[in-house]
Amino acid sequence: MLWRDFGEMYKKTLPFQYNRNMSDISEKNSTNLTPRQKLFCDWYLKLGNGTEAAVKAGYSEKTSRFIASENLTKPNIQTYLAHRRTELEELLGFNKATVIQDLLTIKEQCMVAKPVMEYDRTKRTFSQVMKETENGEEVGVFEFDSLGAVRALETINKMMDYYTPTKVEDVTPINKEPATIVVNKSYAHQEPDHPAT
Repeated sequence: MLWRDFGEMYKKTLPFQYNRNMSDISEKNSTNLTPRQKLFCDWYLKLGNGTEAAVKAGYSEKTSRFIASENLTKPNIQTYLAHRRTELEELLGFNKATVIQDLLTIKEQCMVAKPVMEYDRTKRTFSQVMKETENGEEVGVFEFDSLGAVRALETINKMMDYYTPTKVEDVTPINKEPATIVVNKSYAHQEPDHPAT
């Protein structure tokens, strides 16, 4: 197969459609990529799996894992992927900020208390479950979706990199030794009140 034939095949097998203006932008940023590498990148963005993307791009199944790993470490491919992600975000109107806003909305909706209802067969209606407080008053029972709220918060934390440990630096000057702390200095020279056993 000739490279020009492969280029035509590349255009026919794109995993998603994009307009001509976007392709012009991508072409400027990827002048040093082969058509197969571009196809690999587009499939990688769609599938999120390097090995599958390599197979879809036409690489051998035996070497697809190695090729995917190698391709994803190349700076020109990383640049192309970053530009394509930006283009897709602009096209879809979808980015980190919108995802986080949606997750916050989900968390707020999960935290709204909803009444616990039960079906009364005699009246053939739903009624709220009631419970008695310590004062003897009957109040309605409410619940909220804590699992949904926790999942939304965990996802936000991962996206914002709150799980990565903070780096603590030693601020002790190089010339000086660390200071020693004496606890209970006034009692340091006194005998203990009770003898050791």
